[in-house]
Amino acid sequence: HKVEAILYPSLMVPAVAEKGSDGDAVYCNGALVSTRHALTRNASLASAAGLPACTVPAGMTRKRASAGVGVPGGERMPVGVEVAGLPGSDARLLAVARALQGVVAALPDPVLRSRWQRGVVRS
Repeated sequence: HKVEAILYPSLMVPAVAEKGSDGDAVYCNGALVSTRHALTRNASLASAAGLPACTVPAGMTRKRASAGVGVPGGERMPVGVEVAGLPGSDARLLAVARALQGVVAALPDPVLRSRWQRGVVRS
């Protein structure tokens, strides 16, 4: 299996607009888990295994029409993809991440595109 990199979501859940206390919990796949666990589990996989890894921006979440500002799902938030490689493959891993970032950057964001067409540049 000539695998050069493994890609997986940087976080188990979408980012949140405001940081809560460490004792807070979030729903992940129908189960209540600690916020700290949800925000660090995936990122700790490569670290625990001693593998090189980096995170690449991969887009934005969709805003739920029924959610208000400051409510989970009420704002568009960034999502990322973690790229992990084999030990000693740091340079190749960065090349894979750079290529992935180039592909993602080429994809138009429909909300930003709409704002640019209207002359609105705030996010």
